Amino acid sequence: LSGVGVSDDDRVFVVDREPNPGILVFNRDGHHIDSWGQDVFPLPHDITLTPDGRAFVPDCRDHTVRICTLEGEVLQTIGTPGEPGPPGQPFNMPTGVAVAPNGEFYVTDGYGQHHVHRFSPDGELLQTWGKKGSDPGDYTLPHNIAISSSGTVVVADREPNNRIQLFDVEGNFKSQWRGRLFP
Repeated sequence: LSGVGVSDDDRVFVVDREPNPGILVFNRDGHHIDSWGQDVFPLPHDITLTPDGRAFVPDCRDHTVRICTLEGEVLQTIGTPGEPGPPGQPFNMPTGVAVAPNGEFYVTDGYGQHHVHRFSPDGELLQTWGKKGSDPGDYTLPHNIAISSSGTVVVADREPNNRIQLFDVEGNFKSQWRGRLFP
């Protein structure tokens, strides 16, 4: 299991990676009520749910982000299934998605690249930032992403950088939190 999301009606969506990759759905009492995506996702990494009833699922083996209904219907596939994107282009093993209130969404492209990609609400690539390194705005492995209530884009950059980086919505570096907080 590698990701979890909770819908507005309190269903819990869990990313199951092995042996049958897909999405498991539970009710608020923990009873399994549905499964989907087993025929779609080779290795889903996370799940992000939106108030309008969509699930964004980055797949790090398939090099895609799929936008689905909460019932598992694929609405859109971003990236070329089974083909890593060229350097600096989506995707080479994406890891996380964050959706802004205006519908734009951000994807950490962490295992095969060192980037954050910003997309329009309809899936058009607007911007890419980052590169391999340890300077502000660089990454060793941008592994997950969130957007704060104030609109700050928050990126988890794994070891050896061990930090959280903060950006504005256009990818301008604001600050960072460094070090291991939990030894």
